Amino acid sequence: MPSEDMLLKTVWLMKNEFEYMKSHSARGCEFLSNIENAWNREYGKISYEICSYHHERYDGKGHPDGPGGDDIPISARIVSLAGVYDALVSVC
Repeated sequence: MPSEDMLLKTVWLMKNEFEYMKSHSARGCEFLSNIENAWNREYGKISYEICSYHHERYDGKGHPDGPGGDDIPISARIVSLAGVYDALVSVC
């Protein structure tokens, strides 16, 4: 579990810290995969796509898997955009 210091760090993360932070997409997908009968199939599919792809970049340089362009579901692109906007307007 990351410490609050790592989450609030104002300088670049160390390589091991960055690798740990990147793993949250996969861990979130594992969590979602273990939830049964909580929502309909389409809602679960979209939730899984968002969790899996929200750090991918349109140019293919994202993580964890590196797909780009239209290979990234629109739902994940929207959530990614909202995350960037939040980061830009938030006061740390």
